Amino acid sequence: MGAIALTAENFDNTVLQSKKLVLVDFWAEWCAPCKAMGPTLDQLADEMTDEVVIGKLNVEEHTAFAEKYQIRALPSLLLFRDGNVIAAQSGSQPKAQLRQW
Repeated sequence: MGAIALTAENFDNTVLQSKKLVLVDFWAEWCAPCKAMGPTLDQLADEMTDEVVIGKLNVEEHTAFAEKYQIRALPSLLLFRDGNVIAAQSGSQPKAQLRQW
């Protein structure tokens, strides 16, 4: 199944109203590190389904979200709890580091 494709239509329900932790990957099609990290996030989404929801938001298709969350670098990862950002990091990360984060 992998990471959920986030859109303007499902962002509130999937991210802001979730009872689980939600990791949002802000990415773009032209971003090589984003593409490289994609399979890792899909694996973690499948492995950690009970603990966290992992979603991917294309910043070129959804620029308002990139502006709202002040995304300045790609990939950028935001961790949400109860609709609030509780942690953020930028750049490609290895699977073990993402799991621990």
